[in-house]
This record gives sequence, C-alpha cells and structure tokens, in this order.
Amino acid sequence: LDVESTGLNLRRDKIIAYGAVPIRRGRIQMADATYGLVGIADAVPEASTCIHYIRTQDLATAPPLEDVVRQLDSMICGAPIIAHCAFIERTLLRRAYRRSGLQLGNPFIDTAPLATAALSETIEGGFISLEYAATALGVPVHEPHHALGDAITTANVFLAVASRMERQLAPAPLSTAAMIDASTPPHPQRRTSEWPYPRPL
Repeated sequence: LDVESTGLNLRRDKIIAYGAVPIRRGRIQMADATYGLVGIADAVPEASTCIHYIRTQDLATAPPLEDVVRQLDSMICGAPIIAHCAFIERTLLRRAYRRSGLQLGNPFIDTAPLATAALSETIEGGFISLEYAATALGVPVHEPHHALGDAITTANVFLAVASRMERQLAPAPLSTAAMIDASTPPHPQRRTSEWPYPRPL
C-alpha cells in the first residue's frame, strides 16, 4: 500500500491519493489492485504537486476520506499492510481511520529496513529509498510518486526480499510473523511531525 499526501508533516498534512495491490500466495494480484484520489477542502501545496503531480482541481470530484477509508478497510480486512518507510502510511492511515470512526489495528511490514538489510546497505540515520531498493534488487520501478505505482514497486521489493530471507532460513519456512519482526526497529521510532527518513539514492 502507498499513499500520497499534501506534504510530509504527519500532524497536519492529509492523504490525497492511495494505491493498494494484494499479494496472495506469493503473487501480486493486479486484477484486485485499487487506486483513487481523496477529496479535501484545502488546496494542494505547489511543492507537493511538483512531486506527485496531483493538483487541487484534480480532487474536486474525488470521494471524501470516510468513503475511501471504508473501501480500503474492506480490502485490507485484518491482513498485514506492506509499505516502504511504513511510518508514513501507518501514521496517516491511523489518523484517517480515527476521523472515520474506525480503528486500524493491522500489523505493518516495512520494506525499507528489510531491503536495507537484504542489500547489506549502511545508511546513517535512515533507510534506502524505494527506487534504489527496487533497482538494486533487480525489480521494476513503476511510476515513482504515483500511489499505485509505488504500491506495485513496494510489492515487488517485498517479494524479492522475502525470497532472499526464505533462502537464508531454509529449510525452515518463512512466516509472516518473521517478516513483521524483521521490519520492526529494535527501539520504538521516535515520534516526529516531519518525514522521519532521509531520501538517499
């Protein structure tokens, strides 16, 4: 799953686009992928538009946040949510769920630390970017900074990393719980209102 927002201040900025694609039995299910825009009352900052190319007028007929949350919730159900630098999606989605009168209790699998470990990268103070991880792992990059494109890239990165982890664990099976544990920092992420990771190549 991936979301685009009006900015990177997690206390203030809002979700304006979402993309999600399910993975079942180790396969990406493109037929069940979903993408959409989210209607908001505020203008989209020009600096954000320069990143994801979503303009204020593009959201004029988009459904409200509450409708989007209900749609995503019916798709996600209780499944783990996979995201790159998942702190962003986790924080924005939990706030969106609360505003919609729901609670998001799904576990998250973060492909950023997983890919960093799989590639034996050393990035001081953060993790490698999604595009770098995909390229280094030999999987395609789909439309960077487009919510569905990034969701598909994240799914491919996840499967590539999972394959490496499974080979390392063989003959023991790789479990979802192991992926969740491996992507969770040993110490709680320091809460901040700003983007918590650098953006290295």
